[in-house]
Amino acid sequence: MEERLLKAAREAAELLTNWGRKDVPVRLISHVDTDGQTSGAVVAKALLRAGIGFQARVIQQLDELSLAEATVGDPELTVLTDLGSGSLELLGRALKGRSVLVIDHHQVIESKAADTLLHVNPHLFNVSGEKELSASGTAYFVAKAMDAKNVDLSSLAVLGALGDLQDRNAERSLTGMNKTIVQDAVESGLLRTDVDLLLFGRETRPLHRALASTTNPFLPGLSGEEDQCVALLAKLDIPIREGDRWRVLGDLTQDEKKALFNGIIAFLVSRGFPAASSVGLIGTLYTLVKEDRLTPLRDGREFSSLLNACGRVGRPGLGLTIALGDRAPRALDEAYEVLAEYRKVLAEGMKLLTGSQDRVKELNAIHWVNCENAVSDRVVSSVLSLLATVPIFSSAKPLVATAAMGNGRLKVSARGSDPLVGRGLNLGVALAQASSVVGGTGGGHRIAAGAIIPAGKREDFLRSVDELVASQMEAGSLGPSGRQSQIRG
Repeated sequence: MEERLLKAAREAAELLTNWGRKDVPVRLISHVDTDGQTSGAVVAKALLRAGIGFQARVIQQLDELSLAEATVGDPELTVLTDLGSGSLELLGRALKGRSVLVIDHHQVIESKAADTLLHVNPHLFNVSGEKELSASGTAYFVAKAMDAKNVDLSSLAVLGALGDLQDRNAERSLTGMNKTIVQDAVESGLLRTDVDLLLFGRETRPLHRALASTTNPFLPGLSGEEDQCVALLAKLDIPIREGDRWRVLGDLTQDEKKALFNGIIAFLVSRGFPAASSVGLIGTLYTLVKEDRLTPLRDGREFSSLLNACGRVGRPGLGLTIALGDRAPRALDEAYEVLAEYRKVLAEGMKLLTGSQDRVKELNAIHWVNCENAVSDRVVSSVLSLLATVPIFSSAKPLVATAAMGNGRLKVSARGSDPLVGRGLNLGVALAQASSVVGGTGGGHRIAAGAIIPAGKREDFLRSVDELVASQMEAGSLGPSGRQSQIRG
C-alpha cells in the first residue's frame, strides 16, 4: 500500500521535473489552513530548488468561482495541494485539456477524472488520509522523490499533520506514514520528540497563561480563564514565579508536573466533568530545534496554530511566507499579533456557545450549532473543533454548525468523533449529499467536513444531514456516495 503511494509520488515528481525543462511556470493553489499552507510551502520549496517557476495562490474553498480566479491566465499546469480530491469533475470541466496535479488527503468520491489529471492521495492506496498522512506529508514524499535533499522539508510536513489533528489518539502522537516523516526530521537534526504535558506555550508563556491558553483538549473552567488557573496553581502549591521571572512549564519538576496533571483532573471532576476531559494533556512533543527557543515556532503545535491563525483571519500569505522560511522580525511580529487575535476570537466564540443553550439545538441524529451573527465563517471550523472536545458534546452526536458568509450563503462545519465513525458516521459524504440537494457544495473527511449552502435552504439542509447521519448510524456502514466538492471545515 505504502509502496504504491510512493510510486505515485515518484510519478508526480517526474511530472514536475520534466515540466521544469519547458520553462513554463506552474500555477500552485493551496488551501488556507495549516496543512494547506505547509503542503503549498513544501511544493514551492521543491520547485524553487529545481529552478521551476511558479505562481502561488491560497484559497478558502474550491468552487467554480475561486478556481476561475486562481487560474486566470489559463496556466498549462495547475498543482493543487490540500484541495481537489472531491472536485475532480469540476477540475475536468474548468481545466479541460490542461495538465493538473492534485496532491491531497481527503475522501475521493467516485467520479471520472480527466486523462490529463494526476492524482496523489493516500486514500487511493488504502492509507488513511485522516490519521496516517496529511496533504503536506503527501507533498513531502513528492518533494523527496524530486531530490533527496528535500528531506529538510520533513518538519513542514509534521506541522501540517499536527494542524490537521492527526495526533488525535490516546498517545497524542503521529502514526502511520507520518512516523516515517518524523523520523526523517529527527535524523536530519530538525526535530526532537519527547513525552510531556501538552500545555500551549510550554516554553514561551508563564505557567498560568499556558494553562489558560490550552484548548486541545478544551478544559472547562480553565481554558481561557487565567484567574482560575492562578487559583488552581496556588492550591497545588506550584509557584508561578521564581524571583522576578515567570515560570514556564519547562521549569517544573516531574513531581510538580504530576501534581498539576492530577490537580486538573480533580478540578474537572469537581465541576461535574469526567476525568476523561483531561485525556490528551499528555503526549508527544515535537520540538523544532532550529527555531528560536523563545518563539512559538519552536513547538510544533504552536507553530501549526500560528499558521492556521494566519489563514483563518485572512492573512494566509503571511503564513505561507513564514512556512517558506521568512524570519524577518516584522513578519514574525505580525504573525504573533495575528495569533493573539485569533486565540481571542476562539475564546470569545467558545464562551458564547458554551454559555448559551439557545445556540445548540439537538436534532434526531446531530447537534446543530447556530453560529450565525456570533462566529465568523473564517473561524467557525476552529471553534467547532474546540467545542467537540467539551465532554457533553464529544461523543453523543456529531456537531453541525452554520455561520453567515454574506452574499446569501452559509458556511457549514461539522465534527464527529472516532467512536461515531466506528459506528458508520461519514460526515464528508453526508454533507456532500445534503449540500448538493440544496444547490450547495460540500465534503471532507468522515470525522470532519464542511459545506457552503444558500442561506434560505438551511432548514432543508439540516433536515437532510440529520436523516443521512441517522441512516449511516443505523446501517453501521458508509452512506451512499454522492458528488463531493472540496470544501471543508
